[in-house]
Amino acid sequence: QGLIASGRCTFMQSDLLSLPAAARSFDVVIAIRLLAHMQQWPRLIKELTRVARHAVIVDYAPRQSFNTFYPLLFGAKRRVEGNTRTFLTHTDDDVAKAFGACGFARADAVREFFWPMVAHRMLRQPVLARALEAPCRFAGLTQHFGSPVISCFVRESGRW
Repeated sequence: QGLIASGRCTFMQSDLLSLPAAARSFDVVIAIRLLAHMQQWPRLIKELTRVARHAVIVDYAPRQSFNTFYPLLFGAKRRVEGNTRTFLTHTDDDVAKAFGACGFARADAVREFFWPMVAHRMLRQPVLARALEAPCRFAGLTQHFGSPVISCFVRESGRW
């Protein structure tokens, strides 16, 4: 609120698939927790890359993780969390292809957690959660099977 009041930041509300900004208006566009909840996620990627001058940072729920079991475990997840909603999973290749079609290439990707996020929320103990994640990270399990994936895609014609 302070940034908006001081004029250093502008708040905009719009349709995510039709952003009120000119092409390449922003150096970097960040869209966290969106791809998993957008049926038209390729259109969202197209719009994010349209307004990004250099890079787009997104996260998504990869299929190559505990999300493989999502259809079987969603009922239990809903009972634990109460207000959870369904989400889409993606392959790394599908996301990369959607960005590639817009002239962007993956520059980096980080997989956050090996254990499902619902397990961390149930624990409510960050120190214990970090202790459970550490061996998985050390063994390379998180790198291959972690979720969500935070990825940075850069415009191929003008790497920065």
